[in-house]
Amino acid sequence: MKILVIHHQYDSIASTVDEHLSSLGKHSQYEIDYKNVESVASGFAYQDYDWIVIHYTVSLLNYSIFPPVLRIVLSRQRANKAIFIQDEYREVDLIRENLKEIGFDILFTCVAPSEWEKVYPKSELPDLKLVNVMTGYVPDEFASISDIPSYEQRKVDVSYRARKLSAWYGYLGQQKWQIVDQFTKQVQPYHFDLNLSAHEKDRLYGDDWINLLKSSKAVLGTESGASVFDFTGEIQKQVEAFEQENPSATFELIEKMFFPGLDGLINLKQISPRCFEAAAHGALMILYEGEYSGILKPWVHYVPLKHDCSNIEEVAQVLRDKNKWQEITR
Repeated sequence: MKILVIHHQYDSIASTVDEHLSSLGKHSQYEIDYKNVESVASGFAYQDYDWIVIHYTVSLLNYSIFPPVLRIVLSRQRANKAIFIQDEYREVDLIRENLKEIGFDILFTCVAPSEWEKVYPKSELPDLKLVNVMTGYVPDEFASISDIPSYEQRKVDVSYRARKLSAWYGYLGQQKWQIVDQFTKQVQPYHFDLNLSAHEKDRLYGDDWINLLKSSKAVLGTESGASVFDFTGEIQKQVEAFEQENPSATFELIEKMFFPGLDGLINLKQISPRCFEAAAHGALMILYEGEYSGILKPWVHYVPLKHDCSNIEEVAQVLRDKNKWQEITR
């Protein structure tokens, strides 16, 4: 078979995205042809392909990257069609509408099978096959990493990077940046060397991010995903407008005003790609208590941190204990 993979190339892109794209060609037994979305206009020879795959870098919600004319062209193709989607909590109604109109055969979704009927009901998408995937995976290169610094070589005690998310992402989105303030405050008595930030200007990519991991004894972490599903896009629109006018408004107030009772109704908690990166580069994971897709076990693969950081003394003891650090990181 010949498979066409349509993707979008961003100026700054996380290494996990490039790794995911390249893995399709690296591991497939079939012929993979990569094309940037800008190069597949209406005159493109789609008839040469058995499958057309839309990568998650080409968002169904972005009409500048994925223009209406391309959607129409794809809907008329006889080739089988598959799509990878992430951030599935946004404008779910619009996503479902496009899945139907373009005529996708397979959806690779981060939504757990237990939640499929809530997000992609069979009554609306009877012919769509769903396949559950994670937001990240382990690339081949991780198996051959040899230059893993020792405990003594890591000069930073704890590192972390995140961005401050709007309240409409729900409590799960709040955890991603609140962990910085919570941990920093509670860990002060232990005088650790911290490199933590939830500011966009401090985001790191590529080698810069890997170098931080390799220089850190430990990294913080939370589960990936969002805990509020916004089916129409109205929650996001209203919350972001309100936050702009009321930057000091609390999450509790915003939840009560714009999405009461909706937080946590659909489970999209996932293990983050960062967990695989941290494990591969020998950094101890200090993670908020959670499920982590059933892959990571507390005190075996990571040090569990209570959401109020009330067990900070226990966490600090592990970080100071070279033998325990080695046991868990290995």
